[in-house]
Amino acid sequence: MGTNYAQFLKEANRIAKPGARILVAEVKSRCEEVLDTFSQLLHDMGFKVDQVDKDNKMFIMLYLTKVGECGALNKLTAPQLKVCQYKKR
Repeated sequence: MGTNYAQFLKEANRIAKPGARILVAEVKSRCEEVLDTFSQLLHDMGFKVDQVDKDNKMFIMLYLTKVGECGALNKLTAPQLKVCQYKKR
């Protein structure tokens, strides 16, 4: 997701029907340290976190279900995600 990921999630909530499944793949280095806060944000935005898959060495996969509408973003606290760390090969 981009730096304004809360807007991405709000749009996903807007266009998805209740009960819709959503998959979020995020780079591990960006959100591993704030995963609990990030999961709480998803809950506050109307998503249920069904599964968090950390098996991939590069990405964290979040399997979500839309259960409600998104609240106003200015009332939600979005954790700051780190900048992606790329390794030179």
